[in-house]
Amino acid sequence: MKMLPVYSKDSAAFHGKPIPAIIYYATPHNPNYTGDEGEEKIAKIIATSHGVSGHNIEYLFRLVDFMRESLPNESEPHLYTLDSLVRTKVGLCCKTPLSWRLLLQCDDRFRRIVGSGKENVRRTLSSEDEQKKSSMAVCT
Repeated sequence: MKMLPVYSKDSAAFHGKPIPAIIYYATPHNPNYTGDEGEEKIAKIIATSHGVSGHNIEYLFRLVDFMRESLPNESEPHLYTLDSLVRTKVGLCCKTPLSWRLLLQCDDRFRRIVGSGKENVRRTLSSEDEQKKSSMAVCT
């Protein structure tokens, strides 16, 4: 990990000053390194992975929330594609994505997915057919 100054394209958002950012470089020496995977595979890994700090879905959704709220003019197509793919994998609406905070407030099934341990997450998300059958009322 490394701390770097990052500048927004929208310099007015931060008065032309850099934003301190912690950068993590994944290397082949890391036991969890997956290499160059496609976005579908990455989304599946995120949707089914849980670490000591919580579920990877939480990390992704909170990062996307920050980007949308604090840096709305930044272009992050890879990040937003992953967000959409993960939301689809867990049965969430992608047309008007709700923030992490709102998802936790309004959807019991989603809270069970992200609040459960690693094996429960995989079991909950294992059947894509089951996911399609169970719709979550989170579209606005």
